[in-house]
Amino acid sequence: MPNFRAVSNYMWINREDCIHMSDLLQGNIVWTDEIKARVVDMRSKGMRFKDISKQLSPNLSAQKVA
Repeated sequence: MPNFRAVSNYMWINREDCIHMSDLLQGNIVWTDEIKARVVDMRSKGMRFKDISKQLSPNLSAQKVA
């Protein structure tokens, strides 16, 4: 679970956004149609799965994207 107190005093945060970002950092992706369309678009521009995975989530493996 994310530490919601570890945030800047100058920004308001949404609890669901924090949970979503925590999931992304762990490489957990919910494969929506929008994300699939982004992958197709990036592949059409010649990007490798390895690079696409880093665009979607810092810890997502290229294998999961492929």
